[in-house]
This record gives sequence, structure tokens and C-alpha cells, in this order.
Amino acid sequence: MAIVSSKHRPLPPNRGGAIRRDSRRRAGSWTDVLIALAATALAMALLILVAAFAGENVAGDEAGRLWALTFAGGLGLSGLFLALLGVGLLGEDAREGGRYVVPVTVGVATGALVGALMLEGASAGAVLASLLLLLLATPPVRDVLGWIMRRGAGRRGR
Repeated sequence: MAIVSSKHRPLPPNRGGAIRRDSRRRAGSWTDVLIALAATALAMALLILVAAFAGENVAGDEAGRLWALTFAGGLGLSGLFLALLGVGLLGEDAREGGRYVVPVTVGVATGALVGALMLEGASAGAVLASLLLLLLATPPVRDVLGWIMRRGAGRRGR
């Protein structure tokens, strides 16, 4: 049995004889989309909750406030379950705190924008168009943006 080694590249880590892919190689994963959706739902829930108590945009009487609080509660529960699902699917990689920065930032920005547009009575097209920000959390878009940033950093170094 021959042992293969290289001076240039170390052998990949293994567990139980199986070769394991390095998870840090990719910029993002599809679970980041779940985390971004969770952050979107939680940000919208918080915005609608604040508007239910402080704003006149919700409704003037108690029935409108009750429906706004019900909607905010539903969004909050959905966001909580999506976050738990995303973290659960990450498995061992869930302990890496830096991986949550981009999905949470994209999710909060999207949630704040969509929530504000909904409270102001914007058209359905404007609300749906603002949801396109969530594309920034998908792996293909993050990989392309990472490639562009690495390429730009390489040019500045010259």
C-alpha cells in the first residue's frame, strides 16, 4: 500500500476513511437562504409590531390593531421556525458565527424594506420587486460576487 503525499497541497481531512469536502470553500449554501428568509420575517414582524402600537398606518380601531398583532405574531413564529430549520440543516457548520453575517444583513434589509412598503400601502409590484434583494443570499449570486471581489482585490494589489 503506497502513501501519496504532496509538498504543495495537504491531504483532505477524513472521518472514518471517507474524504470530507471542506465546507469553507464555498461562499454560501442554500441554508443561508432559509436564514435570510427568517431574518426577513423577523424584521417585518418587529416593524409591524412597532407600527401597531406607535403608528396610524395600521388601523384606527382595535380590530385593525388585533389583526396587525396577529400578523406580526405569525411572521415572528415563521421566522423563528425558519431560523431553527436553517441552523439545524447546517449541522457542524452552525458554530461558525461569520457565516450568518451576509444572510442576516440581506434578510433584515429586505424585511425592513418590504415592511415599510406594506405599511405605506405600496403596490404589489413594488413589494415583490423589493423581495429580489433575497437573491443576494443564494449561493450562485454569492459565488459570483465573491469572484468579482477577489478579482478586484487582485487588481488593486498590482
